[in-house]
Amino acid sequence: MSSDIPLLEDTGRGFTIFYKGKHLYSPRKPYESAVGRVRRLSVPPGIAGDEKKKTLLAEKSLIFIPAIGLAYGFKELLEILPAESHILCIEADQELMALAFTQEFAPIPTDPRLTIVRTADPAGAVKTLREIGTDKFRRLIPLYLSGGFHLYRETYNNLQKSLEEEIRRFWQNKMTLINMADLWVKNLFDNLLSLPQARDIGALKTAKTILVIGAGPSLEETITLLRNYRAGCILIAVDTALPVLMAHRIVPDYVFALEAQIANLQDFIPYAADSSSRIPLICDITSNPGVVRLFSPNVFFFSSHFFPLRLLQRLQEDELLPTPFPALGSVGVAAVYAALNI
Repeated sequence: MSSDIPLLEDTGRGFTIFYKGKHLYSPRKPYESAVGRVRRLSVPPGIAGDEKKKTLLAEKSLIFIPAIGLAYGFKELLEILPAESHILCIEADQELMALAFTQEFAPIPTDPRLTIVRTADPAGAVKTLREIGTDKFRRLIPLYLSGGFHLYRETYNNLQKSLEEEIRRFWQNKMTLINMADLWVKNLFDNLLSLPQARDIGALKTAKTILVIGAGPSLEETITLLRNYRAGCILIAVDTALPVLMAHRIVPDYVFALEAQIANLQDFIPYAADSSSRIPLICDITSNPGVVRLFSPNVFFFSSHFFPLRLLQRLQEDELLPTPFPALGSVGVAAVYAALNI
């Protein structure tokens, strides 16, 4: 027996849902089975049994519930939800979403700590997380309260991965900011001295195709391709790609740099007295000043607003900051963003 629409079935001990050939709750104890999963989350591993299979709720957790079902267990979960935690339920199926919100016997709790959305798009899930506040959470805890998860297993797995990646990336960027902020500000002040001779990236415009060349493993394999298309394109070499291109006598139109530390300086020094001294540099105003001096005065600046500092706001108000870029993190992504603007 199969069903193209979700059907409620009375088991005698509560309702379950029959949909697409599956019961989404236990046909014997539908409500109790969901509540039992919630309660096991709050039991210490030593009491619950197998430590490897138990997950303790912790503060600042995002509890991810894939598939809404009949919202069994939501009320009980809110009762034990740790401080500064939040429940995010995502339903991928419109029919199941509609069914959940029309059942008077299973009312969905109204609580600011509970967010329910319908989407199958990882970008939509991440957008919702950002609206809640990614900075509020240190971890994601998945909680499967209905069999709706099995109907769209791959979809829900992708949603979970995207949410976990968003939280991981946020804290990774936070640690980078803590470690690098002092150096970025120092480089900013050093490079402000080069502003009178330098130009803004906003001055660069072209109708030609732009090729952005990074120093990935495929670079050596594409040298012949680059030679064939070189004449009709603008070529931007991302920092460490410069030595490889120059070794093959391919001179880029621009070099792109983002690195604030001294790590990439050696990639430019061998060419400073040769042809690279005539290649313009596109770089963040927080880039290593040594690299800027090598290419000066042939420099085009942009500015990444790595944190909402009052300093950056004042410099921008006084028109001392070049064209702002979002904090993109990766030098390759920033180079592509620059190319799109050019």
